Amino acid sequence: MELSYKTLDIKRIRLYLHGGLVYPSVTSVLSVLVDPPYISQWKAKVGQEKADQVINTARARGKYIHAMAEHYFSGKIHQAPLNEEELQMLMTLDGGGNHEISFYSGDHIIPDAIPIDEKIKKFAVAFNIYLATHGANITETLACEVPLSNETIGVAGTPDWIGVADGLITLDDFKTNSSARFSLETKDKYFMQLCIYAAMWNLANPNKKIQRVRLIPFTAARKNGLGEIEELTSVDEMRYYYNKFMECFKTFKTLLFNHPRYAEYAFKLHDSMSISPEEGQPPDAS
Repeated sequence: MELSYKTLDIKRIRLYLHGGLVYPSVTSVLSVLVDPPYISQWKAKVGQEKADQVINTARARGKYIHAMAEHYFSGKIHQAPLNEEELQMLMTLDGGGNHEISFYSGDHIIPDAIPIDEKIKKFAVAFNIYLATHGANITETLACEVPLSNETIGVAGTPDWIGVADGLITLDDFKTNSSARFSLETKDKYFMQLCIYAAMWNLANPNKKIQRVRLIPFTAARKNGLGEIEELTSVDEMRYYYNKFMECFKTFKTLLFNHPRYAEYAFKLHDSMSISPEEGQPPDAS
């Protein structure tokens, strides 16, 4: 897998204040990867402003999925609600996660809530189908929507769920997707995200290392809303995606510290940042 990069939008870097340090988010690092061709073509067709609107709306819908997972696995709800009023209430419940501050370096904001639409309702149906088909095999929740960071790696992020399923310590990430299957480029990018989460978890929990990562797609392209689940169980494959992420991170840091507007954000991005322009050696996180 060859990585290609685009211009860094410094205003959209998401940062975590975690353990007294400021970390760039895993997804911000991955944002410098070139879009798949079909995404680039779509953006060219509709224009950047419209594309940003659609993408931000999709991300806002995704927050409902994350709320469903957090409230279910923390015992606040027993299934995803299917009516509009209860779905809206999801965004006001305290899931009980150990949240710390995350923010954007610029003025880029994704809305916390949008009006309930048919896609959100379908995602709720899909979440219940996911529970019906996989929930019985989940025997323990270790973390749900709990931020992870690692000072040596230099990033932070929030995996959706970590626990024991099918007898394996599993990291599940819930994704909203326009189709029932992920494209190869999208799948590779998501696996880089999940494997760096797994690496940070493994370093903090050496006796409970991740044995499997799974992508759980929720899609309006299927009647039941649940797409094709993708997973990795091979340590070698996880290490491969970890190394690819670190390759991407190296380029991200180069783009960041050489950005013409870097000085404007230095008070957020440098003084207490967990990374520096100098390269460090990544730990053995397999």
